[in-house]
Amino acid sequence: MRQCQVLIVDDSAIILTGLQEMFGRDYTIFTAPGAREALTILGREAIDVIVSDFQMPGLDGLSLLIEVKKRHPAVIRVLMTAYADMQLVIRAMNEGEIHRFISKPYKAFEFRRILEECRAMALIVERRTTEPLGRTVLVAHESVVSQAALRLLLTPAYQVLATANGIEALNLLATRRVDAVVLGVGLEHLDGCAIADFLKKEKRSTVPLVFWVNDIVGPYAEYLRECGADLVLDQHSQDALTQLQQFLKKRFS
Repeated sequence: MRQCQVLIVDDSAIILTGLQEMFGRDYTIFTAPGAREALTILGREAIDVIVSDFQMPGLDGLSLLIEVKKRHPAVIRVLMTAYADMQLVIRAMNEGEIHRFISKPYKAFEFRRILEECRAMALIVERRTTEPLGRTVLVAHESVVSQAALRLLLTPAYQVLATANGIEALNLLATRRVDAVVLGVGLEHLDGCAIADFLKKEKRSTVPLVFWVNDIVGPYAEYLRECGADLVLDQHSQDALTQLQQFLKKRFS
């Protein structure tokens, strides 16, 4: 099996050299200082993943990835930026321009994790596999224990996607078919209430939203419903898992 080929685009030679040294053993790394050079490389090499900085002279990174989507739609696209512009992120995810998002300054282990996810996505594209039959549930929760419990409960009946990162959750919602969402409140980078509010009020989404949280009391539960929750469950309740199963079964029947 050939090594995954990654193109990194940044106008900083220091960043390009550092990433080449960091990931060169595990990936075939190509580098480009700008959009024009990147498109030339894409035209001659079988690139699997492109990672582009946003702020560059000439064509910015998002505009480059939009062009890549047109010319090379099978290439997995990652945007890297130091500017916390959520409108930019939301636009890019909603329009399917990017698959993942990296904040600068990045951490090596986070960059590696995202590259590993992109490599897996590239393999799926290469094999031309389709989405499995049946429903898909996104579990976006800060607790790995809750993720594991929900995955164990749901996997026999549904395909389960799981993350603790709010921005990644929006990425998945923008790039994958998701039939229901189970949310925690304390996600990294973007909390569950903000995700629910965006989906229900901005996107007018009809996807069922379930909050899986601690210590539900009246005002708190009402606040979560105002954010867009269709169901609020106390994860420590003995019948919470049963209630979730029954809710999903009813919504999908």
